[in-house]
Amino acid sequence: MSEIPDTIMRAIEAVAADYRRSLISTAPYLSHYTESPIETAMFLSLIHELRGKSDYITVKPQEQIGRYRADFLLECEGRRLVVECDGHDFHERTKKQAARDRSRDRWFISECIHVMRFTGSEIYADALSCARQAVSHVEKIGIDAFWARSKEPV
Repeated sequence: MSEIPDTIMRAIEAVAADYRRSLISTAPYLSHYTESPIETAMFLSLIHELRGKSDYITVKPQEQIGRYRADFLLECEGRRLVVECDGHDFHERTKKQAARDRSRDRWFISECIHVMRFTGSEIYADALSCARQAVSHVEKIGIDAFWARSKEPV
């Protein structure tokens, strides 16, 4: 790999610093739409991953769906994905809480809504990787829906 000239490296560092400042100033605003730090981290990461895709993928925090409120709802081509952030504050992982989470998941699935759950530890370790997985999944199911419709006879 060739070495990157100093001028270009300085520009990259300046852009990265500016983007970092932008994210830091955005975080308090986004936290008004979430219920915990791990949800805010996921929201920031989802927004980052959706750059250039917001014309066909949407993200809605704390979205009411039926009798449940999802941490995030991602939509693409009419297909929906619920993303749940399971931190210890709200998900102690008792048998009762685990049963309640599974019941929610079954209800979402019965409504043709995909579900992805991430633990607080996963989000804390690498929120961007979690967001990438969610965006990749909703993009795939959306594209599958688009192609299925495009093959229907007119």
